[in-house]
Amino acid sequence: MQKIVNLFREMKMRRFILFILITNVLGTIYGWYYYKNQLLNSPFYFWIFIVDCPNSTLFFSVALYLTIKGKRNDFLNFFASANLIKYGIWTCFVLLFHRSYFFTVNSTLYSAIFVTHALLVVQGILFANATRFNKYCYLTLLWFFVNDYLDYFAGTHPYMPKTNIEVIKILTFSLSIISFIVVYILTKN
Repeated sequence: MQKIVNLFREMKMRRFILFILITNVLGTIYGWYYYKNQLLNSPFYFWIFIVDCPNSTLFFSVALYLTIKGKRNDFLNFFASANLIKYGIWTCFVLLFHRSYFFTVNSTLYSAIFVTHALLVVQGILFANATRFNKYCYLTLLWFFVNDYLDYFAGTHPYMPKTNIEVIKILTFSLSIISFIVVYILTKN
């Protein structure tokens, strides 16, 4: 009887993981769609640096898929986890910081975006616990700092009000370090 119960639990867990994978892939696709106007108005070589959140869910989807297939890549897991945490927090902060801009136009859309990005943070924290740190994980910091530099010195950050952009810039660079440290600590536990 216990074998049947364990099998049932395993089947439920597989379905849940598949659900997470599918929702992240769909979130990636919607995220690229969300940024379509900014992408169309930007040089193509900046595109990869514009779609931060969709990239985060793409990295996570690939990392989760490889993990499911028994081909876990600790660098990719670390990279995905740190990206999920950084950009999940960043988006929630920016939405609240500029709430009069985001929540007056389409409050339902931005409420959903807020909730889903809060869930990115949860995913990142949970996934980091299943990751081991290695020297390649430092490349995450390089990625973050190049991305941050381009966001605030080449203008690739998402469309948002310019009001108090310095606050957002400081937060962004800080989150690069904080999210890296958080994932590093989680990999050591």
